[in-house]
Amino acid sequence: MPDEPLELRPMRSRDAEDLATLRLATAEAGLLTAIGRRPLEVFFRLAADDPDTIGFVAREDGPLLGYALCTTAAVRLQRSAIRSSPRLWLAAAALAIRDPRLLGSAIRRLRALASPRRVPQDVEPALRLFDIAVTQDSRGRGLGRRLLDATIAAARERGYPAMGLSVLADNERALRLYGSSGFVPNQRGVRDDGQTYITMRLSLRMSGEPEGSDAGS
Repeated sequence: MPDEPLELRPMRSRDAEDLATLRLATAEAGLLTAIGRRPLEVFFRLAADDPDTIGFVAREDGPLLGYALCTTAAVRLQRSAIRSSPRLWLAAAALAIRDPRLLGSAIRRLRALASPRRVPQDVEPALRLFDIAVTQDSRGRGLGRRLLDATIAAARERGYPAMGLSVLADNERALRLYGSSGFVPNQRGVRDDGQTYITMRLSLRMSGEPEGSDAGS
């Protein structure tokens, strides 16, 4: 039988349930996987309709194979998802009791959402690649590349001057993908769990285009 046609299209709010399922399946063990899918579904539903967010999904004959999401409004969207999910606090508390090592990380994350650190855009672009994920069975087909290319093209079309991201320093597959797409290393840091990460930056301006304001924000 011939391969089913791949559908690559902008993210829609009706994708939220499938997006949450994939995000949970590809997440590291910890707070996110313990609190359940409700906050994630809310987050993706809000993101799909948000004017400051760009998202694409890849589907094949219906099932979701992957997605990419970039936004200037990550903090606002996460706050809204948390406020809409009161059970999140109970789940977080229960997790902290089971594994106290996660309590400090959770508190720091909530503080960051309440009072986000302001970083100059010449260091970290306002537009961030928030997430990119592909199902385990669909890896090795170039879907990550296609999703990233579509996201970059849409961001450039909207007039954003640059896109940033952060990636774990030992994630060689992701580093190769981002590097070959034009992202360059910017800074290094260490997460709460001790893992080293690298921030990267991609200029979205065409060659010879003058510097200007962030038209997309």
